[in-house]
Amino acid sequence: MRGLLAQLSPKEAGVLKLVSSGAAVSDSPSREIEQLKKLELIEVRNGNVEVTRLGRQRLLAETPAGYGAPKARENASQAGD
Repeated sequence: MRGLLAQLSPKEAGVLKLVSSGAAVSDSPSREIEQLKKLELIEVRNGNVEVTRLGRQRLLAETPAGYGAPKARENASQAGD
């Protein structure tokens, strides 16, 4: 739960977004990778760095309305009714 509330540095937020986009991010022990692992926002699975469920929740919470956030999609679908 701490991962949802912790303040991320701009570099940490950037790495989290890169990982979520599927960009290849090495598992080298960089400061940002290690911090995101501690916060349980990313993990290494089968040799790949991937966003965790908590990490996806964090990204969704920070996504501005209108940029694919669930609430924006819900509102758009209701507008067509």
